Amino acid sequence: MRRLVALIFAILLLTPGTATAESPRVWVDLPVDNALVPVDQSITLRGHSLGLPGDGVKYTEIALHDQNHFVIVAGAGQTDWEYTFTPTAPQVGPLVVFARVVLDSRQTTTAEVLNLRVGESQRPTAMCPCVFEPPGAGRLYNERTPLELGLRFFVDRPGSITGVQLAADLPWTEGLTAHLWSAKGSLLATTTEHGSYPRLNFATPVAVDPYAAYVVSYTSPNGVYYATSGYFTQRVGIPPIVAHYDNYEPFPHSAPGIFGAPGAFPRSTYNGGNYWVSPVFTS
Repeated sequence: MRRLVALIFAILLLTPGTATAESPRVWVDLPVDNALVPVDQSITLRGHSLGLPGDGVKYTEIALHDQNHFVIVAGAGQTDWEYTFTPTAPQVGPLVVFARVVLDSRQTTTAEVLNLRVGESQRPTAMCPCVFEPPGAGRLYNERTPLELGLRFFVDRPGSITGVQLAADLPWTEGLTAHLWSAKGSLLATTTEHGSYPRLNFATPVAVDPYAAYVVSYTSPNGVYYATSGYFTQRVGIPPIVAHYDNYEPFPHSAPGIFGAPGAFPRSTYNGGNYWVSPVFTS
């Protein structure tokens, strides 16, 4: 009998609708995630909002990349909604869409509901392999502790990343390792191959989507790195590669030069620093 009671109790716990830790929800059905949308052409988002029993939807808001500026897209009781906007030149590249549903009780949930790629559907073929080599120079620093130094970027046409190029003045150190990451920090490729240093080649090219964000970085095992402080104050493009500066965040919070713990996905910025690391892109 005790076993039967325990089994019934377990089934009740697993039955949909019996959980008490519920929260409001908001999501987008169209367009699909990672869709390529043309610049200067209208696009309509279609989505839904969900309240709680006895606590209906008061309103739903949308924000394009910048969570400091939401706009209301649906009013009281509206659970199906649409929002039309026209991407402009400053939005070319990765565009994250956030949505926020607010209930009658003022309970709220904000979610990253969609990732779009804003750009041109057709681009001329580049004479590649290409690297990101903007004008300027840096100097060597030594933090005496291992570091990860990187660059957030996107490309403006289909192709592959075949490796990572470092500053010519950065001395080779045993243990130096190059990485390619997705925008959310998934490791896509890594290498310690240095036969053509300062270029480190991946064993297999990694195909990348145009106008989607990626990160290349390298581990400095001794904390020696090459950098220029205050370099990235705006988006810098060396087509087909663009250093992805988030136009919605003020300097220097979203500068593309990033750093972090050795071997880990870099997330931090400091004074718009450029760490002179580049993807090697082939179209």
